[in-house]
Amino acid sequence: MKNALRSITLVIVLLFAVSAIAADKVVVIPLGGKVATTHYYTLPGAVFVGDLTADRTPPSLQNPDGTIGVPIGYFYAPLILPNQAKLTEFVVYAKNGSTSVSEDVSLMRFDRLASAPVVMATATIPFDTATFQAFVAPSISPDVIDNIDYSYAVVIHCKDGQLTVNAVRITYTSQ
Repeated sequence: MKNALRSITLVIVLLFAVSAIAADKVVVIPLGGKVATTHYYTLPGAVFVGDLTADRTPPSLQNPDGTIGVPIGYFYAPLILPNQAKLTEFVVYAKNGSTSVSEDVSLMRFDRLASAPVVMATATIPFDTATFQAFVAPSISPDVIDNIDYSYAVVIHCKDGQLTVNAVRITYTSQ
């Protein structure tokens, strides 16, 4: 019986000693903390709409395979992303049948109070690209979406009517 009491006493003393040592330690558990996660937003070629002003060619030539065969002019697709999303990559999947002219696909920011948009990123599709390839914009600036003051669109500028766009993919993170 004495041994049992000594064992119980020893266990109790050890428990108090461990709790006294642990009392000096602070454990921080973040509540509601969010980790940035990566998302992808893809615009198929078929969603782009042509500039219908009098000095432009007819609207885009949408192909049955979902690509857009772009005649000369400008073609637009709205971009709707969450406010405060941080853009990390702008990729255009396209081919360019031209033998002399490179083409541009740009991410644009439109200020509702200003007349000129801001080019945030541009992927250039070199001429004589016979197969679909991924063309990545070298940088994006500004890289945070602000839906309070701006609206956004992807703009294709085709100079000679030989560009075919399969899709545009934008990678972003949000919390």
